[in-house]
Amino acid sequence: MSGFQMVLSGIESVPIVHCHIPRTGGMSVDYYFRNVFGDENCVRLGTEEDFIRIRDPNDPFHAFRWKYLSAHLPARDIMNVMGARKFFMFTIVRDPVEREVSSFKNIVEHSYSEHGRDIRTFDDYLDMKERLDEYDLQCNYIQMNEMPARSVSGDLLKYISAGHSIMTVARNYMLQEYMRVTLGSVHVIRPHNVSASHLDLTSDQRRRLEGFIERDLELYELVREAEQTGDLLNDWRISWRASAPPTQKPKPGEPARREFDYPRYTPGPHP
Repeated sequence: MSGFQMVLSGIESVPIVHCHIPRTGGMSVDYYFRNVFGDENCVRLGTEEDFIRIRDPNDPFHAFRWKYLSAHLPARDIMNVMGARKFFMFTIVRDPVEREVSSFKNIVEHSYSEHGRDIRTFDDYLDMKERLDEYDLQCNYIQMNEMPARSVSGDLLKYISAGHSIMTVARNYMLQEYMRVTLGSVHVIRPHNVSASHLDLTSDQRRRLEGFIERDLELYELVREAEQTGDLLNDWRISWRASAPPTQKPKPGEPARREFDYPRYTPGPHP
C-alpha cells in the first residue's frame, strides 16, 4: 500500500493529523479540511503558547473530538502529545531550495527581524539560519527520535513504518481531489498566498544554502522518486536494507550488537 493510499484509507475512520512543515503549501490543505469538516471540527496549533498549553493533560484540547488537526510540530512531539489517542498522520515535503526561498520572501513580506537584526537580503537570511543553527528542517520534522538515523532513508523508513504518510506538494492536490469526490464537497479551497519560490541565487548563496539543506535535498528526492513507483513503504524497505552498513563483529566476551533495529510496519492509522 502506498503512502498516498494509506492517507485515503485513514481519513474515513480516524481523526487526521497534519504534521505541518512550514512553507509547504499546508495552509491550503488546512483550509480544504475546514471546508469539508467545518471550522468547529478542526484545530490548528501554531504558536509557542499552543504547544505549552497542550502539554497539560488536563487542557480541554485532549477532550475535544476534532476530526482534523494541523500542527507545526515534529512527528515525535505530536506522538507524545497525542498519547494513546488513535489518529492518522501525514506530512508534505517541498523542494528544499523552493521552500527556503519561500521562507525568505515570507520573512521579508512580514518585516520579520531576528533578535533586532532585520532580514532584508538572502545573505541576511542565511546568516540568520547559521545563528539559529537551523539545518534540514524537513528531515527534523519526520524524525521519530531526537537523534537522526545514520541515513535519510533510515529516518524515512521509520516514519512510514509507524503507519504515517508522506507526500510532495504536487501529490497533496491529489488528496484534495479525492476528498472532493469521496465526501461530496463542493467547497472551493480558500485562497492562500504562498510566496513565489523563484529567486536568482548567486553561486555562493546556493553553495551556502545547500550546506543547510543537504539531508532535506536527499529526503525530497527519495519521496519524489518513490511516489512515481506507487509504493513508498516497499521501496524503502529495500533501500534501507541496501544502505545499512554491515554489523561489526563483537570482540571476544561481548554480546552481539545490531547497528539498526528493523522497525516493524504497522499498517493504517497509528495507535
